[in-house]
Amino acid sequence: KEDVALTLPENPKSLSTAIREGKKTFVEAGGPRAYFGAPAEASAAEGDALYVELADIFASAVRELM
Repeated sequence: KEDVALTLPENPKSLSTAIREGKKTFVEAGGPRAYFGAPAEASAAEGDALYVELADIFASAVRELM
């Protein structure tokens, strides 16, 4: 998987901005290959930290709906 990530060009589009604008698909959001940012510059540690942060945000949102 890392070798594939190293070949992907940077995508400067913002997924969070696209969501706020009501975009519903990756294509609409400017990520036709379903990624944003610079995967070639990312690390596993950065991905792990982001995953934990997003999981916390998701869990908080679910708790608010309960």
